[in-house]
Amino acid sequence: MFRMSRQHRAIAGAWLIAACAAGRAHGQSAQVIQIPAEVKAGTTMYAFTDGARPTAAVKTAGDFRFEVPPTARLMLYVPGYAISVYDFTGRSQNVGQPFAPQLVPLAPARVAARLVDSAGQPLAGRRLSLAYQFSPAFRFFGILDGNLPVISLGAATTASDGTIAVDAPSLAGDPALQRYGEGHVCVWDSDARGSGCGFDLTLRPNTFAPGTLDSRQITIVRTEPGTLAGRLGSAYLDEHRASGEARQHARVLAEATGPTVAAVNMLALYANVAADGSFSIDLPKGTYTVTFVTLKPNSPMLRVEQRDLLESGVAIDERRVHRIDRP
Repeated sequence: MFRMSRQHRAIAGAWLIAACAAGRAHGQSAQVIQIPAEVKAGTTMYAFTDGARPTAAVKTAGDFRFEVPPTARLMLYVPGYAISVYDFTGRSQNVGQPFAPQLVPLAPARVAARLVDSAGQPLAGRRLSLAYQFSPAFRFFGILDGNLPVISLGAATTASDGTIAVDAPSLAGDPALQRYGEGHVCVWDSDARGSGCGFDLTLRPNTFAPGTLDSRQITIVRTEPGTLAGRLGSAYLDEHRASGEARQHARVLAEATGPTVAAVNMLALYANVAADGSFSIDLPKGTYTVTFVTLKPNSPMLRVEQRDLLESGVAIDERRVHRIDRP
């Protein structure tokens, strides 16, 4: 029921290779995670260890074991089950022995939606996926920002009237999500241009209760993206210590502040600042806060070093360009 897209499987496979390499490097000091037989074969699981770096593993038949680097804290996500959180600090945990987490199954939540174009006409035969960016690891491990996996919650193809129904895990009953932050569910449209996953602010994990989500049907409007573009001049970059080689750490971040009409074709959330100070981001129609940020050098988790508000209440419309320029 919880299948991943081809791209997600490819990413998971890359993480799995990295995890196996890490396990070999640590040898007997690696932490072994044992997954019980009731978890279906083919399920992709994610284990987060200190530093919030994820390890992905695809379960084979029967009992299954995989290795993660030695850790004092562990956060494990298995689709269809509540998140497992463990803190081994001060405990006599032998990392050389398999650790069997207690997995609590979650009842399904039926998510009903209808996909239409900007004129309100239904879009049939479109493959939509619900996905979740695994943000609880930020708070659990004390990370401010970073690259976390987008996890598939379920997928379906729209009918002739544009409707879909997806059975997703009832995330509202997950204690770890409630404690460490729920984050956002996003909608993935495989037919939309680009490979992004747009955040729909009406889809929050705490609304995914057993039964039908909110007892209503969500309408998703697919539109053409608009463009946020501009140029940051040398005076601005000098003022914010982002000139010369430091420019490689500069980004322009667009954060949705109201429901994005075209949540299904979010193409990017941030843009690099080019050598001439220019930037460009394609975004769904909606309202955004635009911020200039610089990242801490040599930070694998993209830690933000400084922020500066460029503009709030930015309205992005279909096929239109909104510019922000600074001298």
